[in-house]
Amino acid sequence: TESRRGILPMSQAVFSGNLMIYRDLAGIKARDLTTGELAWQHLPENNIESRLVSNTAFSDSTLWQESNYVEDYEFPSLDHHPLGTALFRDAVTSGMTVHEGRLYTIERQNPLESLSYNYYWQRQNSAQGKPDWAINELVCRQATTGRRLWAVGGPELEPLFSRSLAGAYFLGPPTLFQNQLLVLADLGGEINLYALSPSTGEPLWNQLVAAAGRPLAEDPVRRMWRCQPVIANGQILCPTGVGWLVALDAYSHSVSWVYRYPPHDTQRRRFRSGYTMNSVQPLLQRWGPQLPLAHGNRILLAPPELPDEFNSIQPSLVCLDEHGKLVWQEQKRDAMYVAGVYENRAIVVTRTALKAYSLDDGAPIWETQFTEELGLPYGRGVGMSDQYLLPFADGKLGQFHLRSGELQNVFSVPAHTDFHNLGNLEIQNGRLVSLSAESISVFPSVEMERSEWNQLGKTNPRRVLRETQLMVSQGKHAEALTVLNSIAPDERAKWASDDQNKFRSLKWDVLMQLAASDDAVSVTALGQLRELAETESERRTIDRFAAAHLEATGDVGAAVRIYLNDLTHPASELVSEGDKSSRPDVFASGRLRRLLEKTPVDGRAAIHQAIEDTVNGVAAESFKTRDQLALALSFHPAGCRLQEQLANEAAAAGRITEAALRYRRIVSTGLPEQKAQALVSVAEMYDSQKASEEALSYWSQLATRNDLPEQLADGANRR
Repeated sequence: TESRRGILPMSQAVFSGNLMIYRDLAGIKARDLTTGELAWQHLPENNIESRLVSNTAFSDSTLWQESNYVEDYEFPSLDHHPLGTALFRDAVTSGMTVHEGRLYTIERQNPLESLSYNYYWQRQNSAQGKPDWAINELVCRQATTGRRLWAVGGPELEPLFSRSLAGAYFLGPPTLFQNQLLVLADLGGEINLYALSPSTGEPLWNQLVAAAGRPLAEDPVRRMWRCQPVIANGQILCPTGVGWLVALDAYSHSVSWVYRYPPHDTQRRRFRSGYTMNSVQPLLQRWGPQLPLAHGNRILLAPPELPDEFNSIQPSLVCLDEHGKLVWQEQKRDAMYVAGVYENRAIVVTRTALKAYSLDDGAPIWETQFTEELGLPYGRGVGMSDQYLLPFADGKLGQFHLRSGELQNVFSVPAHTDFHNLGNLEIQNGRLVSLSAESISVFPSVEMERSEWNQLGKTNPRRVLRETQLMVSQGKHAEALTVLNSIAPDERAKWASDDQNKFRSLKWDVLMQLAASDDAVSVTALGQLRELAETESERRTIDRFAAAHLEATGDVGAAVRIYLNDLTHPASELVSEGDKSSRPDVFASGRLRRLLEKTPVDGRAAIHQAIEDTVNGVAAESFKTRDQLALALSFHPAGCRLQEQLANEAAAAGRITEAALRYRRIVSTGLPEQKAQALVSVAEMYDSQKASEEALSYWSQLATRNDLPEQLADGANRR
């Protein structure tokens, strides 16, 4: 989110009975949907996690959650880091399908190999064979146990030892149709639709649908794009990843029609000696993984092939009729993905809005801008009747009405939970499932929760914690506090220590929310927070909330004293405000400066006096406190005066660089007379060091600047 683009994880979950099956950086895992208990896992040797991550842990929170913790990336940009590709670009690895107790996955996939031009340009004329990452396997496993039943693809060996379709690169998981597995694969530069036997994986028939202009081994970006057959209107729609959508007759398997997204530019191919590999675009520049969407006589396409190889044709949403003729198209711009179709309208999620377009002609029907409270989308949403649930940053969930686009509710994951952010959403067995790059979270429906609550006593910890979490997610903080306060301390003492800790964390979060509300509620909440606080850090946090309340009620002097205390007694923890975090001294400095600026001139005397008293009260031997105050109060004459004292001490001790830096700070922020004196001091210091060039620079500033008094403190004319 730091680049203000939103997040679209490639992770995808599939379900078999009460099992949730998904892939993380370590491998394939299956968990019980109710408890989160691990049913089975397949962790291949030398997996992505073993190369990129560490410190996995399981945590039982919400209904249940599991950490997919990854180390911080160290590249200048996540766009070009292998971890960014694995989490947010590789749509093939995460693709899985389940049918009749069998799981079909793409394995031996390596998304960490370089995607850059240079490597492949240099190797294009080499005698190397097909690299290992340019092939993969289609594997069938038993969904309940993970046991491997069969596999096709993989490396090419001697004919006697090679599997069926050895050397192929499967472009996505299969689609089941008429008791056959339909899967698209690139083999030898030709893209075929293969029909496989579900029981053995053996090919039954195949149909050529496209030819790649460049071998997959030399066009690595293309191997990130998931292509999966879609059955619609008696046709098999085959996206190819090379610019063609091919429709086959579902029964004769002959080609019905084809549609090409970008025109075939042979002129540029000749100019570039035929070398036209796809470029690595910034994340979300291309469409996210999107199967063709068929609705009535319309087919929606969001092709990842655009921008094309030459970056001349930009991404767009394409709508075809059932015969493959273009009906309309709309530029992608800041769109992220197509959410689906509702009542003959295409629903599109962008970085800033939820939009609906008419399937008939592409005309906009409605557009709902995301509020500042919601922020950026954080994954794929899920439709539920005429509602659409969309995840946002900081654990927020927006509920939109699909007919009007109206934002009807905003829910929040309680901030005290271990894994706060949501991800791609699914609804399964009455539960909302979230799968992100960080974690899995499963939330039961309100009906399921209330049914369980009715079987528990009102002081049962499970009921109390669940009920208040639900209230918090709905923004009902006052009601949640009433429930929490109804539990007597002696009753809580009977709870398990983990439940007691969750109770305290939840109550703290609720009170913090209420402390930021209207005056009467804020005062009461602050009082309860003080009773709840146990550490110095918590007490400091409460003081900052109290200072904001004092500002609002006009008690400026008391607020100033709290902020100045943060400057003279610095703490190590960061202060969070919105989506920003800062050191306590930086936070207090900003608040003091803002407070001074918004206070009328005739009412500033008390603030000035408090700052002067604080600076004068700092002991001369306390260098660290003086240094911190001088920097934090650089906007105030007292802070600049303290900075001047420190600069003079540094100059006298021969710390020339430090002294010059301090003098320059005064020149930037001090009063005119302080600026002038600082220029004199730094120039004289450099003169004493025989640094004539540096001294001349500062003497020149003293003589020519227009923001300085004509006379210096000693009465001399500055010019």
